Amino acid sequence: MVTSFIYWGRKIIEIFISFLLPILLLLEIVKTNTTNPSYYLGVLFSLLGLSLMIWTRFYRNKDWGFMGDDSGDVLFTGGPYKFTRHPYYAGAALTG
Repeated sequence: MVTSFIYWGRKIIEIFISFLLPILLLLEIVKTNTTNPSYYLGVLFSLLGLSLMIWTRFYRNKDWGFMGDDSGDVLFTGGPYKFTRHPYYAGAALTG
C-alpha cells in the first residue's frame, strides 16, 4: 500500500530529475562563455546520463521498488536494461 506521502515524494523526485536538472544544466551552458572542449564533453556526458535516468524511470513505470514498495517479480531485459544491469546508476555516474 502506497501512502500519499510516498506517492508525492516519488512525484517530486521524478519532476526534479526529469525536468529541473536538465533545465539547470542547459542554463549553465548558455551562461558559460568558454571554448574548452572538455567542458562540452562533460556537458554531453551529463545529458546522456540524465537521458538514461529518465528513460529508465519511465521504462519501469509502476514497478519501481521505491521507498518501501515491493520491486516486483519481473526481471527487466529490454529497454535500457539491454545495455546495463543498473541503468539508473550508470546514468547517475555519467551525470556526475
